[in-house]
Amino acid sequence: MHQERIESLIKAVRTEYGDKSLIFISNNPNIHRNFRSNSSLFYLTGITRKEALLIIDCRSATPREKALSIYTKKTTKQQLLWEGGDQDLTKFKKSLLAELYYVDRLEEIIYKLLPGYETVIYEATPYSLVNKTIAQMISETSPHFALIPLARVLSTLRIIKNRFEINQIKEAINLCHAAFFATLPLIKAGLREYQLRGAIEYILATAHAVPGFNTIVASGKNAATLHHHTSQREFKKDELVLIDFGAELNLYNCDISRTLPTSGRYPKALVPLYQGVLEAQKEAIKKVRSGVSMKELHQASLPPLIATLKRFKLLNGSEKEIIKNKSYKKYFPHNIGHPLGIDVHDITFPNFYESKLSAGTVITIEPGLYLQKNERALPACGIRIEDDILVTKNGFQLLTHKIPKEVEEIEELMA
Repeated sequence: MHQERIESLIKAVRTEYGDKSLIFISNNPNIHRNFRSNSSLFYLTGITRKEALLIIDCRSATPREKALSIYTKKTTKQQLLWEGGDQDLTKFKKSLLAELYYVDRLEEIIYKLLPGYETVIYEATPYSLVNKTIAQMISETSPHFALIPLARVLSTLRIIKNRFEINQIKEAINLCHAAFFATLPLIKAGLREYQLRGAIEYILATAHAVPGFNTIVASGKNAATLHHHTSQREFKKDELVLIDFGAELNLYNCDISRTLPTSGRYPKALVPLYQGVLEAQKEAIKKVRSGVSMKELHQASLPPLIATLKRFKLLNGSEKEIIKNKSYKKYFPHNIGHPLGIDVHDITFPNFYESKLSAGTVITIEPGLYLQKNERALPACGIRIEDDILVTKNGFQLLTHKIPKEVEEIEELMA
C-alpha cells in the first residue's frame, strides 16, 4: 500500500515538475506536548518516529530504483531514560525499499543533497524542521529553486480513501457511537460541561482511542461560539447542549455533532429551529454524489435555514435576496462541511470547495444556526448537526447513521 502511494506521488511530481525534484517530509521533534506524527509522512510510509526525515528522489520512478532515503537520529541513553524508546525504523528498509541513515543533524542532510535539483517539494507548515531549514537555505544561497508545497501534489491522492482507510474511519465512528450512548443518560440539569467532556473522552480511552480534537461541549449561550472551549458551566433546565466530538484511531478520524436537550425533551420554542437545521442537513446530504461540489451542497442547505430564520422574523426579504447579500451568515457563518481522514480537516487542494467531489472522498455535512443573544423570544443558543459521509459514484453512504438525531428518537432515548 505505501509503495503504491509513493509511486503515485513520484508520478504526479514528475508529470508536473520534472524529475529533477526532491521531496522532503519530516516529523516534528517537539517532546513537550503530546506527539502526533506528520500526517503526510504517516500516509506515505507508516512512520511515526520523532525526528524522522523522508527524502524522495524523483529521478527514480519507483521505490525499487532507490528513490527513498530515511534519516533519523539514534536514540541516546539519556533519551531512553527521559522519554523512553521510539519506533524502530529498520523494518521500513524492507517494506519501503529505502536506505536508512543515522545522523547527528538532520538539517545538514538537506544542504548536501540539493545540488543537481531544480524543484524542492516540502511540507509548508510552521512547525516543520525541514520547512524552516529549506526556507532559510533558499533565501540565503539558492534563490533559483522552485519551492512547491507538498499539499499541492499530495492532496489529490490523500483525498480519495481506499477500503482500509474507510474501515478505519468506520471503526472510529463505532467508538463515538458507544461513547454517545454511554454518556447520553448523564445529560441533565446540574451536570457541568467539563464533566460530560471527561466522560466522553474516558469511553474513547477505554477503547484505545484518543479524541480527534478538543471535544466541544457547549451548553446554552456557549453553543453560539462555534469552537467553544469547554468550561465549568452548569447545564440549566430546558436548554440545549451542543456536543462536537470525534475519535482518532490509528491516526484516522471521525467528526460528529449532536445538539441535545438537558431536560429530556427539546424546549418547545426551539423545536422549529432544530428542525430547520435538520432539514437543511437532509437536503444537503440528498445531493451528495460524485461530480457535485461542496459549494453546491452548501447552497442546497440554505433554503430550509433561511425559511426557518424568516419564520422567526430573524431575517426579512426573499430567499434570493438573502442569499445574494449573505445576510444569513449572521446565523450560519461557516461552510457546510470539510473532508475527513488522517486529519480531521483533511488535506485539500486549491479550489476544493468549488471542485467536483470524487467517489472515495469522506466529508462532513454540518449546517448550524447560532444566536449570539436573545432574539424574538428565542434564547441565545447554538444548534449544529454533523454527520460523516462517504461519496460514492451514484450517491453516498451515511457512515454515522446509527447516532440518532431525530427529535422523537432522542426524546425517547432520554425519557
